[in-house]
Amino acid sequence: MMAWCLFIAMLFTAPADQPVSVSAAADSMLVTPSKGESILSDHMPGGKRTVPGKARVAIVIDDFGQYNSEGVSEMLSLGIPITCAVMPNLENTVKHAEEAAGKGHQIIVHLPLEPVRGKKKWLGPGSITTGMPDREIKKMVSMDFESVPHAVGFNNHMGSAVTADERAMRLILQVAQEKNFFVLDSRTTEKTLIPSLCQELGITCISRDIFLDDLKSPDFTRKQLLKLGREALKKGRAVGIGHVGRGGRITARALEEMIPGMEEMGIEFVHLSEIAYEFTAGHRENIEKEDYVFFSFPYGRGM
Repeated sequence: MMAWCLFIAMLFTAPADQPVSVSAAADSMLVTPSKGESILSDHMPGGKRTVPGKARVAIVIDDFGQYNSEGVSEMLSLGIPITCAVMPNLENTVKHAEEAAGKGHQIIVHLPLEPVRGKKKWLGPGSITTGMPDREIKKMVSMDFESVPHAVGFNNHMGSAVTADERAMRLILQVAQEKNFFVLDSRTTEKTLIPSLCQELGITCISRDIFLDDLKSPDFTRKQLLKLGREALKKGRAVGIGHVGRGGRITARALEEMIPGMEEMGIEFVHLSEIAYEFTAGHRENIEKEDYVFFSFPYGRGM
């Protein structure tokens, strides 16, 4: 117990810009999972039963499906559940989705949405823009969803313009609702309408807490993972987003180094759906009890 208390104190009081060795700090601790029934429903798409009471982290890795496969094999071999966000209609869309699903990972669609800033070529085929008519948006979103096998949800690739556009976002979510998809808001803008529209439409939704690899540096990603661990220990769950492709092996290596120490901290790595469905259920319960406001997280930079 003393070792645990010292570790928690170290974890929460260390300056954000000062690296902390999670593995070393947790060296003397052994966290034994408590017994109990899962509080999650058995019918969650892509979900599994877990022990309640642990701090849970979902690692979402964006940009599967693209031609640059740097880090793909490493991510799929980390030994923890990964949620793979696969871009539609690309060279490796089907290959990566099948490989990931075959190894027990969860698949969501990494839906390309128009940003306020950024080059159109970064979006790839099947992208959605605010200037598209209603029918075209719904048709394109349906095609994008169908192009990714095993998908059970979606998140936004870029999208700072579309996620702030009520008409376009409502149409996208209507298609997601028809597919019984849950939604991860990558939160690339403070103006995002995804949480409020999902609440209105009754769609399961969760928001990203931390981007893990804005800088392609092992030290930066380790620090971001430490922040993710802090967030999970503070509120019981957290969602981090990393990437394959350029710098993908750097992110995978940082994850491999940090996973054992984070697990000894008492963190359980789970598929995204497990956190999303539980969070939405709790959110709706709180709405019935009191005036409730969605959690607010740091945003991306106009992408």
